Amino acid sequence: LYAGRVQDMPMPSIQSTASETELNILLPMSYLKDNFDEYLEKIVYQKGPGSPYYAFGSGTAAADDQANSLSAGHRGGGVKVLIEPETFYSSFFGKSYDLSDKSNFPGFLGSNHVGNNMMGPLKEDWTKACPQGWTQQERDEKCISIQEAIYGTKTLTRLEAIKEALDPNYVFDCTGCIGNNRASTE
Repeated sequence: LYAGRVQDMPMPSIQSTASETELNILLPMSYLKDNFDEYLEKIVYQKGPGSPYYAFGSGTAAADDQANSLSAGHRGGGVKVLIEPETFYSSFFGKSYDLSDKSNFPGFLGSNHVGNNMMGPLKEDWTKACPQGWTQQERDEKCISIQEAIYGTKTLTRLEAIKEALDPNYVFDCTGCIGNNRASTE
């Protein structure tokens, strides 16, 4: 994916469980309430045991002090499931999240199983997965960043402003970290 660069060999000894072939989706409680039969038929019965992860209590949505980085996807989450990107974007995304405001991408990924080479959907069409065969430069230009897919536009913008104010010289930086996808304002 990184044109002109060599893959790490040997691979790191502690590998992520993240995969570009399945996204770590936070399906909202509202989706489950409105589409429970579809959820059972197309996700639970198809995926088998292990994919649905029910760790959201009834107080999750209200346990917020407005000073944390959790997305609305985490706050309204009903279940975490692993779904292929093409299937999620074309069949479930529009039923699960409000996609009407094209300036406000909704955060929907659980960050625990996200790899630094994953991407959100195409910027021009949120119902289409970012092609894995594109170079990283193409993906960065034409696809929603993984950070925006995790946090959503509003929360990511707030976190980037905090990052810029507290670390304008980017002392604390890493691949996939908040703020590493843009140049310092210095």
